[in-house]
Amino acid sequence: MLKLLLPILLCAISDGDDGAKLSGNDLLRAHEMLAGSWEFVSITDRGEKLGSGLLGERFAQDGRLTVADHQMVIVSPETGDKRTATFRIDPSKNPRQIDLFTRDDRIFRGIYKFDDEDLVVCLQPGDRIDRPDDFTSPDGSDRILIRLKTITRKAIGDRISTSKSANEPSAAAVQSQGSREAALRRAHELLAGSWDIVSIVDDGSKLGTALVKSKFAESSRVQIGTRALAYVSPESGERRISAIRIDPSKTPSEINLTTHFDEVLKGIYAFNDDELLICLAKREDDERPTKFEAPAGSDDALFRLKMVRSESPERVTETTARKPAPPAEPVAQKEKQIKEKIGGGWSYTDNKGNLTLVFRPDGTFTATRTWRSGLKRLFEGDTTTSYGRWGYGGGRLDAYVTSTMDPHLVGRSYHFRLQSVGDNTMVLANSFGELRTARRLE
Repeated sequence: MLKLLLPILLCAISDGDDGAKLSGNDLLRAHEMLAGSWEFVSITDRGEKLGSGLLGERFAQDGRLTVADHQMVIVSPETGDKRTATFRIDPSKNPRQIDLFTRDDRIFRGIYKFDDEDLVVCLQPGDRIDRPDDFTSPDGSDRILIRLKTITRKAIGDRISTSKSANEPSAAAVQSQGSREAALRRAHELLAGSWDIVSIVDDGSKLGTALVKSKFAESSRVQIGTRALAYVSPESGERRISAIRIDPSKTPSEINLTTHFDEVLKGIYAFNDDELLICLAKREDDERPTKFEAPAGSDDALFRLKMVRSESPERVTETTARKPAPPAEPVAQKEKQIKEKIGGGWSYTDNKGNLTLVFRPDGTFTATRTWRSGLKRLFEGDTTTSYGRWGYGGGRLDAYVTSTMDPHLVGRSYHFRLQSVGDNTMVLANSFGELRTARRLE
């Protein structure tokens, strides 16, 4: 705690490198210039530029940053929780200097300037003692370049219905909120129930009912509830559940689906008589589809589903029937051998960054995620480490988080379909059949 308080105290008595004390009035005016609400225009992290749409969807609710009382605050769009970083400034320098302190006590040294209506900040990560000398983040560098746009009172008013009392919403606002909640409830009621997958168009390739039954969902059936979508794997009989979030106020209606790999896939949906169309981007960094199409090269998947009105005897038989189990002894021996091969350290890279996993013989594991995103690095640290239990059986690798640096991961379960495991590589598949190849650590 002392490490976090000390920089704040130093802000009031900060001296320049040349020993000249900064005027208290000058410092106050500089903080007033920064204070308020800002909207992310872009973040360039190590040469990779992230636009406002992606930032608002994945990192900061409404794409907004709030500055007040020596703190920068964003709100997670996924959990609604606040993320805070403390900062200090020295406006007497040219360019103006800023130091940002993360929650894991690291320092990002940087510079800032005002550019017309924008605030531009360039930061160097804490393992470097030097400070950026210009406002760039070239490919291969460690710099993070942030551009923000000021949000005027009028813009805030356009977004939020105001009333005479700051604590009491107007009647119109209450009615509008009630209408939105009613529309959302109706949309969930329309989606809820059992659906048969008629077809899937996967990046231009059409998968028919028979192929869907054998490879994707048993009996080509999915169940949709208020907050989740579930189906049964035809290979293992495992029930797989994905969280869903919808927004029927958009045109077309939007849906987000969270997979077993904790990836949030963006999509759209529409009803067509007794059918439901869902078009999903297959990777979380991809843009949300705008049409109900999945041509080759789009990296989208289009699902056509038909409402199930009643269960037929044939379907019940198909759902409950199982192939005779092979002799228990050979299966147990084989699974023991596979589990022994899984043991040890593994690493793979995806669109979130790098994940390092260590599976121990006693059934415990450690997972360390190194984030590639600039905003994650600033507000959540470069890495997140989790601990838990793991097990293997029936071709499935299961992991359960018992403790972690991120409280939202506690109690979360992860399920991977093991495709192969060798001396140096292990191949895992997600619910869409996309593969992750992990390399054994030396």
